[in-house]
Amino acid sequence: MFEELGRALPRFRKYEQELPTTRELEDALLATYTEIIVFCAHSIAFFRNNPNIAPGRNTWLQFSNDFPKVISNIRRYSRTVDETADMIRLTRETHISHTVVAINGLKESQPREMNLPCYMIPYGLNLKFFGRSSEHETLKRALRPEVISERLKVMAIYGTGGVGKTQLALHYAKTSLKLYDVVIWIPAETQIKVTQALAEFARKLGILNAKGTEDDYQAIQKVRDWLNVSEKTFLLIFDNVENHEILEQIWPASPKGSVIITCRSQSVALKRTTEVMRLQCFAAETGLDVLYSLTGLQPSNENDASSARELCELLGGFPLAMVQISEFINDRGYSYLEFLPVFKKSAEKIFARSAAPMQYQHNLNTVWDLSFQKLSTESRTLLDILAFFDPDVIPEWILSNKKANITEPKLLFLLDDFEY
Repeated sequence: MFEELGRALPRFRKYEQELPTTRELEDALLATYTEIIVFCAHSIAFFRNNPNIAPGRNTWLQFSNDFPKVISNIRRYSRTVDETADMIRLTRETHISHTVVAINGLKESQPREMNLPCYMIPYGLNLKFFGRSSEHETLKRALRPEVISERLKVMAIYGTGGVGKTQLALHYAKTSLKLYDVVIWIPAETQIKVTQALAEFARKLGILNAKGTEDDYQAIQKVRDWLNVSEKTFLLIFDNVENHEILEQIWPASPKGSVIITCRSQSVALKRTTEVMRLQCFAAETGLDVLYSLTGLQPSNENDASSARELCELLGGFPLAMVQISEFINDRGYSYLEFLPVFKKSAEKIFARSAAPMQYQHNLNTVWDLSFQKLSTESRTLLDILAFFDPDVIPEWILSNKKANITEPKLLFLLDDFEY
């Protein structure tokens, strides 16, 4: 515990002294300090109430069992503080007046031989990509690098986790390589992942000096400056963006560039562009074709076909669920008719035991857990209410009607037009 604090607190003090205090940094520090203070207060009270406690007693075991949880929380909050501080530092460096001088110097000093074309995409082409032809065409029309434009071309794809945003962006990137001199795939969940990806690309492109003395932050600035002055066509894919401010450090200004952003939130999607695409589950007929394509099985008779249609309805056309189910069917050698009763009886077990599909980090259970973790307290409360009464149809006025005389503090946000 003390080792953890000994590493974290001096670093936080340095952030407070050297960096401008933004709301994000203040909130991250406050969460960390609160965790530490609450634990210390709890420890003081415990030892005052148990001055002669023996190590083997149950009260001591209960108290000591809190240590791993507190340490885990402190580490998690510390990572948030570090990532926020990195983002502030990079944003500040991006806007310093010497940037223009650096760009001009780059024009004169950049090496004649670059590693072009240069593509950095962590996944291969998904041969089981089906059912998104119209969305793919929309991306092609919006991002065409051969069309002369006065500004950066940007398309944001948003939608529920597991609906196929990453796969759509990947399919466009892999099938459009000949159109671009540079393609960079950037995992954008955290500051650390963005930094690592861009530093790796700088080394792959060959814009770092021969001695390799630049740190990751300098490498990011060199990539950004090169994109703006090189006159090369490029495609940036920011995958799974949760905080749009992370993009500021590398956001280019060249009209030669195209950008794809994938995110869950519509508000995040609209922060950088008005060109947005909401990716939704497959419609009934499309979903059926996708299921047949994923399994490689055509119905053997009308009963088998009817079971496949019912299965698609139960899955709601949700792509991640369809991928997991198709793999389960193939592994067990089921027909649709054989599998349907198994699914109805044991759907939860099937999804829980299925591994995450290739090129994706989550299965159906974990992707929903991740979504729930990011909900606000009010959102979770509202979700609990909706799930309790009816999963589908509840008139909004029932919850927001002031005549309902709601007095429970946790539900008062329902009567607040601004919060609701």
